Amino acid sequence: MRRVPQLRPAEGRMQYVNKKKPDEIATPDATQFVPGRYKVASGWVNVRKEPDTTSDILGQPTRDTELNLIAVKLFGTAVRGRLDTSGWVSIIATGGKVLFERVGELALQGGTYRTSVEQPLRSAAFGTDDTDKRLPVGDVELSEVSFKDGMISGAVAGGNGWLNVLSPETGVVADRIEAGFNDKPPTEEFEDPPAPNQMMLVSDMVLAWDPAFRAVLEEYAEDEDLLSKDFGVAFQKLTELGCANVLQSPV
Repeated sequence: MRRVPQLRPAEGRMQYVNKKKPDEIATPDATQFVPGRYKVASGWVNVRKEPDTTSDILGQPTRDTELNLIAVKLFGTAVRGRLDTSGWVSIIATGGKVLFERVGELALQGGTYRTSVEQPLRSAAFGTDDTDKRLPVGDVELSEVSFKDGMISGAVAGGNGWLNVLSPETGVVADRIEAGFNDKPPTEEFEDPPAPNQMMLVSDMVLAWDPAFRAVLEEYAEDEDLLSKDFGVAFQKLTELGCANVLQSPV
């Protein structure tokens, strides 16, 4: 069947009602988001192994879950944060949706931390003098953890020195182990749910072409609550008015 050119999506757009072109999405101000304690503000979020949204999903915390985000970076139109327990989350998604809200300063804690490469130990929390001691790859107990000037340092249990968990030079070198999250190899495979997009019908597209109807559509696109309210009123009117020649069965 030959496609009618007028029914094709406009250049740069997909044939969905809730898609925007990338250049229509404002770049967020990443300086408004600093390391700290953040709470999930949406229904749920993905914790991914890397900042890339195609990387493996490590977990899916739900609304009101609080997390320590120890590093925050801007990626295009998205703002993403790095957890102290490993993995990245989107504070602001690429499409502009806010997924987290900051609720306070970092609430760092001691415990078991895991390194992936051998690390030097320091004699002071944020000092520059290295000792001759090296921390082998694996798990280490940190009795206390401190944050200062963008750096995180932990005291190795037993008074053996300090480990720079995070620094501008090395980035994050150790992850806090949390039971039920990263203490064991994952046994559950997480997947993104299907996108909640709805393809436009030809009738919808006709409404979008008509200048009078388009003004209404744009109003509803900006205010979903108004759409729900008006739909409820119209649906109630439609169902309560009745129609005798349709609703009544013939004798």
